[in-house]
Amino acid sequence: MDILGEIVKVEKDIEQAFQRELKKAQSTLVQVKEEAEKELKYEEEKAQSLLTESLEENRQNAKKKADEVLLEARSIAEHYEGLTDEALTGIIQRHVIRILPEGGHVAYDSQNVQG
Repeated sequence: MDILGEIVKVEKDIEQAFQRELKKAQSTLVQVKEEAEKELKYEEEKAQSLLTESLEENRQNAKKKADEVLLEARSIAEHYEGLTDEALTGIIQRHVIRILPEGGHVAYDSQNVQG
């Protein structure tokens, strides 16, 4: 073979090697992209799951707190329901005194209170 034939053969060998490496690189790129997409999907699902769990936990905590507030309100209401009119009048008078200007007086006649 002459030198020109050798050069052409080497060029063909180089081109074939280049094409093999190019195919490997493309295949690797596709594989890496697929793995990255799977990882991203997994992380998104994980984040969504954590968010859902957190929302549910917060909802349960809020419901528990609301139940506690309602229970306390019922207890207070039951307490006030059991009070006599005289006791309620005393409570109201103490609260009215707190909101009146200092030294203010209100004439109170329990006979004029309608209930």
